[in-house]
Amino acid sequence: MRWMAMAVLAACTAAGGVRGQAPGTESRLQSAARLIVAVEGVRKGAGIIVGFQGDSVYVATARHVLATQDSVADSIRLRFHARPDLRVPARLVELAPDLDLALISAPVDDVSRVRPELIPFYRLGRGRLKQGTHLYPLGCPDSECWEVPAIPTQFQDRGARDLSVMGYVIQAGHSGGGLFTRKGTLMGLVLEHALPTAHAIPIDTVLGRVRAWGVSPALQRERRPYLFTVGGMMAMGFGGDSALTSGMRGHGVEVQYHAFAVRLQEWWGVDRTTRIMALAWAPAWVYDGVRAGAFFEAGRATHSRRRDLGGYWVAGPDGEQYLPVMWVETTTRLVPRVGAQLEYQFLGSLLLGVYAAMRVIDVNRGADFDVGFTVRVAPAARAW
Repeated sequence: MRWMAMAVLAACTAAGGVRGQAPGTESRLQSAARLIVAVEGVRKGAGIIVGFQGDSVYVATARHVLATQDSVADSIRLRFHARPDLRVPARLVELAPDLDLALISAPVDDVSRVRPELIPFYRLGRGRLKQGTHLYPLGCPDSECWEVPAIPTQFQDRGARDLSVMGYVIQAGHSGGGLFTRKGTLMGLVLEHALPTAHAIPIDTVLGRVRAWGVSPALQRERRPYLFTVGGMMAMGFGGDSALTSGMRGHGVEVQYHAFAVRLQEWWGVDRTTRIMALAWAPAWVYDGVRAGAFFEAGRATHSRRRDLGGYWVAGPDGEQYLPVMWVETTTRLVPRVGAQLEYQFLGSLLLGVYAAMRVIDVNRGADFDVGFTVRVAPAARAW
């Protein structure tokens, strides 16, 4: 039997469309809670931080938290997640005449711990909601702010200007707060507590009105990462001829050993480290130096994820310093991967190629899709 030994010098992969393993529902909602502000106007409610502009932080809330039909609150106070013990004076910026919506602002200097880099503005939701989708209201029910409800509400319908949800979970203090999916993406601003149905303004409608009022929202949709990784592979092939190394016409099979490692910061705020070791069976066909093949891989993948859930502040020599509270999860599992590759052999033993592959991380949570290129050296075939 004829064998050949080959070594991959480098494999550089740009991986996109990664859904992967998401943090637990509670941890993602706890992180998203930093968007929520306690609001005290004519009644107690909540608000959503929509952005920073100049020396002010801007908060959207429900109009009825700040005003009645006849009057507007004389005093508005805010409490932020980073400083729950501090009531910050705020001013009214705008009241919508046709929506239960208002915009208020507070000087950033009055809330030294509220920094743009610590606010999860990447939480803006995307896509349409399906009937029955679980949604979590975050606000200040019974003056208990930023608590994740144990039981979610459910989406019912979308009207011309509002979202309808089951009202049993939503309470009066949720007014002006956020309505989030289990993944922590923001879908709407809660309007009212009612039975059996409560209502919310779609977040796109809220941000459209904020822009019309001259404020640029900082909220943005979660963007899937495109990663640049470097890995390696050792391969040993066998077949009835030496086509895989000679560049002639023929076919053969390789048994490949893959090892990859990647460290990245994903757009939605999670540090991810992935290490993969796998064996692959790779049939290939060669035609005048062009090598086309597929590979079927199974191996051990270790995923480590870290997220800042919202830390605390301590006094330091240069003033207050932020200490994060990290959520950490490490999982190891057997994962399959399939792909196709195309290579061209030149300069004797040098092969340059491209490939595309899909690895199933978790049946319930998605897959990694990646494309990349390879540089390989194929030593002369030898008989063993």
